[in-house]
Amino acid sequence: MSQNTPSRKSSRNSPPKSNSPPKSRAPKSGDADVLASSNPRDYLDCPPAGLIRRLAATVYDFLILAAIWLLVGFVFMAVVLGGQPAEDPTILRVGLFPLLVLATIGFYSWFWMHGGQTLGMRAWNIKVVHARLDGTPLTFTQCFMRCFMGFFSWAIFGIGYLWIFADPSRDTWHDRFSGTRTMVVPKNWGTLKN
Repeated sequence: MSQNTPSRKSSRNSPPKSNSPPKSRAPKSGDADVLASSNPRDYLDCPPAGLIRRLAATVYDFLILAAIWLLVGFVFMAVVLGGQPAEDPTILRVGLFPLLVLATIGFYSWFWMHGGQTLGMRAWNIKVVHARLDGTPLTFTQCFMRCFMGFFSWAIFGIGYLWIFADPSRDTWHDRFSGTRTMVVPKNWGTLKN
């Protein structure tokens, strides 16, 4: 009877099966599996984001910003104008426009300083990191300069964005000006602690 049944004693003596992945090789650019298992603060192996990803993330973020601007506008009308339409457009230029600019800078700065990704950037797996690529957190000054130069990049017909085709590191003007880089990261890096 003991000859036909497997021995439980032999299974106890065998080494346990390991569920951990084998030791990884050096990660290559674009190798999401290897990058996901490496240090999330080391961006040296991440490729720079291309123009299409950047523009797609910008479209996503614009939709969110439009909702924020509407909210700011409604609050402005209710608080400052008492719910009445503005009779003098100067109040909108002097009062509302600066609030919309502050909301925009606040939106981008908060997301970039708290994880390096806006919601649109998360959807397209891109992240703004310090130019040293070592995981150094972004400062408010860097975020402010990035917003300022990003507007300027758009204002002159997008030349600041098209600069990625001429730059050897594939950086835009606002990347260069603010000391940041925009990199493609694996999808699950958003869930890893930074």
